[in-house]
Amino acid sequence: MVDVSDLIQDLIQQGEGFMLEYKREIPSPHRIAKLMVSFSNSRGGKILIGVNDQGEVSGVRDLQLQKRYLFSAARDFCDPPISPKIETLALQGKRILLVTIQESRCKPHRWVMNNEKVETYIRVKDKNLVASKLAILDLQKQRKLNRKPPGRSDNKETFVISYLQEHERIAVKELCDLLNISKRRALRILFSLRNKGEILLHTIGRHEFYTRA
Repeated sequence: MVDVSDLIQDLIQQGEGFMLEYKREIPSPHRIAKLMVSFSNSRGGKILIGVNDQGEVSGVRDLQLQKRYLFSAARDFCDPPISPKIETLALQGKRILLVTIQESRCKPHRWVMNNEKVETYIRVKDKNLVASKLAILDLQKQRKLNRKPPGRSDNKETFVISYLQEHERIAVKELCDLLNISKRRALRILFSLRNKGEILLHTIGRHEFYTRA
């Protein structure tokens, strides 16, 4: 647990807004997933868990439960999945979770509920709003601009390393979408990087993802 009082105090003094939101606690994965999707589709953002709407530090009572909710939200209710950075911090003798969501290169992300209800959310001021058809088209254009042109395998491997310097993890589907390549090609690139000791494979249930070694 890291003591970074000044960092947290600065975030609290900023107040909630376009790239920052407070949560006393996460009641369920599917609810926090909407915020994750909004941040990913916009400019990214931070979530302080253990801080109420008035900016008062209440602390997190059950860290493991809240972390499970966060990982479940990012994996099970976001399509494509999101890779949040989660840090446990200390302030006033209380534990707080700082969740950082990067602006995505795989826009648009969608909020999915029971594989039936699907919505695309974006951040507008301090609200999570359902994106219009025009806004979704704009997100799709941003995704195309973020794609790298086809090149040699070593260039694609360099792309993966660069991507993992800015993001916590990458999955096979994400790599396919980012480089517009087949699953077989993506697996070959990731296998090569694993053999070189550059990345590590992680498996959680039925889900697999890769991180820097």
